[in-house]
Amino acid sequence: MEMKLIPHDQIPRELFLEIVHEIGNYSVALARITGDDVTSLQILGSGTCVKRGTLQGILTAHHVLHAHKPPVRLGVEGPDRIIFFAKSGRTPGANQATLIERPIGVPIGNGDYGPDLTFIPLPLDSSLRGTCSFWSLDQDPAQVIRTFAIDRACTVNAGYPALKYETIVGEKTVHANVTLQGGAGALLQGDIVQRGEWDFINSECDYNAFPHLISTFQGISGGGIWSALLGTKKGSTKLEVIRLGLVGVNFWQTGIAGGKRLIRGHFVRSIYERAWVR
Repeated sequence: MEMKLIPHDQIPRELFLEIVHEIGNYSVALARITGDDVTSLQILGSGTCVKRGTLQGILTAHHVLHAHKPPVRLGVEGPDRIIFFAKSGRTPGANQATLIERPIGVPIGNGDYGPDLTFIPLPLDSSLRGTCSFWSLDQDPAQVIRTFAIDRACTVNAGYPALKYETIVGEKTVHANVTLQGGAGALLQGDIVQRGEWDFINSECDYNAFPHLISTFQGISGGGIWSALLGTKKGSTKLEVIRLGLVGVNFWQTGIAGGKRLIRGHFVRSIYERAWVR
């Protein structure tokens, strides 16, 4: 299959939806319900299902759990129940005491360069394990960079906008339909930044090319940044996805100017390597 670098604003809509659909297999929305009050449902942010060795869990931004009032506190007794909304429509959850958090990077100062990353290991009996796909982080980060961090590669920012969901509230249950949103840009020279132990990706989100995108970033935080390599089979002109790879976890954004927004996330070495160094 021959790889082609196609401007992100010229990717056929059907192919882009196919990319977002595939990313959805690894993506969840995080929410909480306090006590028995099902109307207290609050979308916290987004996350990516990952695995590393024998661990499976959710990789997300640290502030997704800690920027809310009151902050989410895992591993302690309390009234919160954490819910994971998956593409399949299933909503596995767990009481806050049965989940733990492994902070990886705690924000410093204004947080524009983080670090801002955390991991939530899933209990062995979590039904999310059979609901979502889990992206393997057991990969050589140098190889991931060589494969996916190429000039003008299409980058896709994926997450669940907090304003784009519908709930059906019962006496003791709540059902929510959440919509995964994907926006794209192009990876350019200078978009990868190294600061101390952490590397970052500055990923453009082009609202001119994707006018359907909701202007708020609320709820998208903690979602994955993916690189999509496109190409054609021999003798065909039809574009297809050659490779799709997780290259970042977003945590910060600018406002929209000229129809574009800059989204910053932790890059490959931070999430494949630095996150697991003790």
